[in-house]
Amino acid sequence: MQNGVKNSKGGVILKLLKYKKTISAALLAAFLLSGCNSGTAETTPVTTTTAAPETTVPVTTAAAIADEEERPAEEKPGKLTVALNESNYLYTPFDVTNSFDSFMNTITGVSIMEKDRSGKPVLKGTGSDRTEYGGRYYTYSGAADVTTEYDEEIGTTLCNIKLREGIKFSDGESLTADDLIFTLYVLLDPAYNGSCDLSGAGIVGAANYRLDSSIAEEISAEEIEEALETEEVKALIHEKIIVPTINKLYENVISLYGDSSYEVYTEAYPNPKDLMAYFYSIDSSYDSTLVYSPERVLADIAEMYGSNYRLLGSMYSGDADYYRNMAESVVVGYITSSKGASGNVTSISGIVKTGPLSVSITSKGSDIADHLADIVIAPLHYYGDESLYSYGDCKYGFEKGTADKILEKNAGLPLGAGAYSFEKSENGTVYLSANELYYKGKPEIPEICVINGTESDAEEAVSEGRADISYPSGSKESLSEIEAANQAIEKIYLGAGKTDGYGYIGINAAAVNIGGEPLSEQSIMLRKGIATAIAFFKENSVADYYGESGETVSYPVCRNYSAAPTDLPEPYSLDVNGEPILTEEMNVSERYSAVKAACLGYFEAAGYTVEDGKITAAPEGGKLEFTAIVAGGGKGSHPSFTALNDGASLLSVLGIKITVKDTADISRIWEVLSSGTQEIWAGAWDDNLSTMYSETGANYYGIKDSNLEKLIQTAESSADPEEAKQAYSEVFNTVVNRYAAEIPVYRKVSRTLFSTLRIDVSTLPESMTGYYGWAEEAEKLKLRK
Repeated sequence: MQNGVKNSKGGVILKLLKYKKTISAALLAAFLLSGCNSGTAETTPVTTTTAAPETTVPVTTAAAIADEEERPAEEKPGKLTVALNESNYLYTPFDVTNSFDSFMNTITGVSIMEKDRSGKPVLKGTGSDRTEYGGRYYTYSGAADVTTEYDEEIGTTLCNIKLREGIKFSDGESLTADDLIFTLYVLLDPAYNGSCDLSGAGIVGAANYRLDSSIAEEISAEEIEEALETEEVKALIHEKIIVPTINKLYENVISLYGDSSYEVYTEAYPNPKDLMAYFYSIDSSYDSTLVYSPERVLADIAEMYGSNYRLLGSMYSGDADYYRNMAESVVVGYITSSKGASGNVTSISGIVKTGPLSVSITSKGSDIADHLADIVIAPLHYYGDESLYSYGDCKYGFEKGTADKILEKNAGLPLGAGAYSFEKSENGTVYLSANELYYKGKPEIPEICVINGTESDAEEAVSEGRADISYPSGSKESLSEIEAANQAIEKIYLGAGKTDGYGYIGINAAAVNIGGEPLSEQSIMLRKGIATAIAFFKENSVADYYGESGETVSYPVCRNYSAAPTDLPEPYSLDVNGEPILTEEMNVSERYSAVKAACLGYFEAAGYTVEDGKITAAPEGGKLEFTAIVAGGGKGSHPSFTALNDGASLLSVLGIKITVKDTADISRIWEVLSSGTQEIWAGAWDDNLSTMYSETGANYYGIKDSNLEKLIQTAESSADPEEAKQAYSEVFNTVVNRYAAEIPVYRKVSRTLFSTLRIDVSTLPESMTGYYGWAEEAEKLKLRK
């Protein structure tokens, strides 16, 4: 957000109006997930807070059986109740933004490829693929056989998909290549605005189709950036993006009136034009009450933005790149027209129907299977319009440019080919029934009920019998609650799996620097001084939150390259002279003193005045006070909270003040990061480097480095695993060691609670992970008799 621009206030709230999703769901998913893909994972099943062998199964005692007999009569033995966090009931297979969407994808849908326990795509789905995990081989059965052929000369991969014969959707209709093609075209449509965007998959011809230009894929990023600076393109962006968007947002504002959820806003601003100005005006002196006409107010607000679509994106959704695709389309259209090239592209050359059950996809690079793996094949006859489908006539089930309408069609009323089919949603509960047509066989449990749950009451929900499965936080408090519940009889079985997601503390180089020079040596020394203090407490921080089950990390863990760099030093373990800060012989007091001395050395190198072991003055263009934000629920409940808080205490002794703001609203994190001015924050990533570090992505780290851009491109697209792995190492080395813009803190852990009184835990999948849980084998799960 630019200087002088106020916070978006309710702007982020308006993002929900598209599907009425909860703010925590939409924004948490955008913050923690990257697209629809994930990386490798490993798991440690446990029955208490300590690890147990994979074969450990909770023992059900006679007392447990007696206890079960006392359960309420309405808890039918043929029904499984799942408490999901962030349930919003508006699932669509084209957009996965929270745990409810992810669950519905798995339980009601069929993906192009399943993933194995380590997160790798299962390529031989119809032939029962066998892959090794943890020293054992496991067999997987999927919806398709997939082969890939990489052409080194031209750098493209031919991906052939052969769907399994006989797969039917739960309404009896057959799943065919046409359904797959329809799905792909929705995800690659110019108007697609969901989370499973395939525009970055490198599918040949996709950019030309999406941007409606026969030369889009030949236009360089430099050409686009140059065109964006021209007055002609700025005028087009204002006309085609800013003005229509402001008008549409006004319609959203009007719809708030009469909704009790927004009374705090509508009562304060009885006239919609004034509420619109409150949300979106970026001129603090503008008084919309003095303007009679709503049209004039909208024109005034649009004029404030000019052609700044990034600012409008920040105010609306908290994401500066929210309208980037629209802007790219405008500028490519301008370049296409100026060069006299065709602007009417009706199909994607890289997607070819090769048979009733087969499709080939040609892409640049070699990782197309990773991009496709989690895509759920949606039924054309249900989500699309069969009268608008004719493959030979370049018609794909809907009008081009209307994918946003497809995402709204039948939202909350899913239809797929998965193990369970949707029956109804009633009084806050979603009812699913076993799909008799499921290609892996009819599920053992006749009915699944999905109810709303929270991490904080996950243990209580299972122990009290309100739910059979729930998803707790990984905090040591929650593990203690499980132990307490299991003291008399064992009621709860805990499954835990590590994932490739990791938690970190970020330092925005654009906001934490000396003299406005983010990558100067002095600025780097400043950030290293701050990071060294915080990193010193990260082990305690993770232990405080996770207990013995927590795991700290030295470097980010990313897709397909889970091995951390081995030739790089532990971040923030060396002083300004390159010498180790700590030694094994040091006691606690000596370690603390050594870290303080190391921090002072960095601050002194940054130009700060140090006298008698304390900072007395900042250099010109430097500061003595900073702010950090963490979503700890307002009570410090976050794996990185202790590191931030204790690091701030150490720095305060030295003369540097860091104010740690603990918010109960996760959306606040997303909002302040999108402003581009937040100095320090705690967050978590999965595996998308472009989102994390790229200058052309969200770039919350404020790093502008062309070499880093090239490394990211190599890491994400190289066909050579070793080259990609080396590029990953260099990216992390640049961000963590070179620029001191991140402190990797902990490894994310997925946890699931199962009621041993209701579920036959011997029918759970062996070696569950963050990528392969009970829902992947839902048809095999049985309830206790």
